Amino acid sequence: MTPAPSMQQQEVLQRFDSFLKVVFRNEKINFYVSEKRRSKREIFFCELDDWQVEAYADKYAENEFRFLFDRFEIMNTTVTIHDGRLYEALMQLNGLQRDIILMTFWLGMNDREISEVLGCKTRKINYIKNSAYKNLAEILEGPKK
Repeated sequence: MTPAPSMQQQEVLQRFDSFLKVVFRNEKINFYVSEKRRSKREIFFCELDDWQVEAYADKYAENEFRFLFDRFEIMNTTVTIHDGRLYEALMQLNGLQRDIILMTFWLGMNDREISEVLGCKTRKINYIKNSAYKNLAEILEGPKK
């Protein structure tokens, strides 16, 4: 059996209980006020008009919204390229070369697996990959002298 709390202990517990109620009430008020303020200032993309989206996309295409342009879809997988120069170089390759490079480096597939997916011989995959390496080197480093 626990002894009954003294009058002084009960008073301290009641004060603490009152203090916590005030703190929680004020926190709740602060939360509602901040949510109200935030909801007045925020706009969802779906609520923007087409001309507003285009204006922002044109203005920030090279900076904040670059992530919209540095992605490739390959085999139901989104591959994101963070280096702008590499992205531009990959865009200059033909589609088959780009797909083979993406499958090799970003999906981790070997030549045999790529040949099964694309339905061609391993030797052809190897040839296309080597020509893609040469093209990428020329694009990124410039032509050899």
